[in-house]
Amino acid sequence: MNSKVCLLLLAVVALSKASYDYAPKYSAFKYDAAKFVAGGCGPGWHQYNNRCYWFSRQKLNWYTASMKCAAMGGYLVSIDQSHENTYVRHMLSVYGVRGGSWLGLNDILRPNKHRWCWGFVAKPCHKFDWYSNEPVYHEHGDYNCGMFKRSYKYHWHVDSCGQKNHYVCEKPLLYLKSSFFSVQLVSKASYDYAPKYSAFKYDAAKFVAGGCGPGWHQYNNRCYSFSRQKLNWYTTSMKCAAMGGYLVSIDQSHENTYVRHMLSVYGVRGGSWLGLNDILRPNKHRWCWGFVAKPCHKFDWYSNEPVYHEHGDYNCGMFKRSYKYHWHVDSCGQKNHYVCEKPLGKPCVCVY
Repeated sequence: MNSKVCLLLLAVVALSKASYDYAPKYSAFKYDAAKFVAGGCGPGWHQYNNRCYWFSRQKLNWYTASMKCAAMGGYLVSIDQSHENTYVRHMLSVYGVRGGSWLGLNDILRPNKHRWCWGFVAKPCHKFDWYSNEPVYHEHGDYNCGMFKRSYKYHWHVDSCGQKNHYVCEKPLLYLKSSFFSVQLVSKASYDYAPKYSAFKYDAAKFVAGGCGPGWHQYNNRCYSFSRQKLNWYTTSMKCAAMGGYLVSIDQSHENTYVRHMLSVYGVRGGSWLGLNDILRPNKHRWCWGFVAKPCHKFDWYSNEPVYHEHGDYNCGMFKRSYKYHWHVDSCGQKNHYVCEKPLGKPCVCVY
């Protein structure tokens, strides 16, 4: 093989931690209504300008749809401009998608505050295509997620996040420049768009900011934030993403020992979420780490764990206090504390 080609391949691997090698391998969805245009996007994706789009025929709730998109290297579609919105609506019409399809639009972090944002991309939201009188706010239920609704000609509509709908994924187009030695990855999910949250405060332990920012603890080349707020697993994933990180994913035993020690120092009651889950393949004994999509080292389960349940969404892992913070399976909808992680040296989120 040409040495320049080898170098190019190595560069691609080095730049992509969330490799497709780790992503679950799903057969491409097939439609007769439209022709697939792969381009630089890969099979089953459509290219429009410098973006790639995936139109599902599977129905999932908003949270699981987000994970499906993440597993394929993208996220639920986030609309920048009206022409992009027109394109997506046109494609949904071509496919004849019934009911509707999820987009990234949501106000999960600040429900009913009229502050909508785009999924895990956490960028400002341009609210230009709501259907007449939308968004409608509900006192009860989790009506915090946006969809393209077919009966509204695919204009935006608010639906319950737990409702199962089709979904549209988006990812950046991969550009290979003419030079064999350079690869340009265009990333829409910029840290510049991260919402501003006040740092969590504790009296139990001293904050070590280092290169991590206020409220974070540095350990080796990673940063950790220990919450006192209780949220379900899905919402904690969004909280961590909004702060430039993700639910903690354990690489080695010494990292696990450190996190367990800090939870003990804080005296966290009940337990804390970690990124461990098998949401994409429930009860298949295939656990992975949140949206990082890397191989899972299952070395700290408590005795007889993980326990599998026939009913309920027992697909998420936590550090359980009564088990001395060893790992335990809990319902993803249960509210627990959580631990966020991010790389050292990433841009810090401003606080107010």
